[in-house]
Amino acid sequence: MKTRRIAEWAYNLIQKSEQKALNTHEIYDEINRFSRNGVMMYALANVLSKCPAFEEIGKEQTSSVGNISYEVCLWTTRPEKLDNGYTRHMIAG
Repeated sequence: MKTRRIAEWAYNLIQKSEQKALNTHEIYDEINRFSRNGVMMYALANVLSKCPAFEEIGKEQTSSVGNISYEVCLWTTRPEKLDNGYTRHMIAG
């Protein structure tokens, strides 16, 4: 999946969520549930961390099937950063 499409999906998912914030796994699961080709975790993490329209607001504890606990990032959007030429090209274009 292309970087721009990943950013569009993630941005729209966060905007539509009730809390206006989602963790990385929630975004990953939703994109893979509704897109034909899906997204790799490393590509999603790259977009979320490098695109100025997304902001990491903290970390959440989560656990896997084997009861192993780990942290995932919690993300929100920054609409004021959409005026940046790079971001506007990625998201709004």
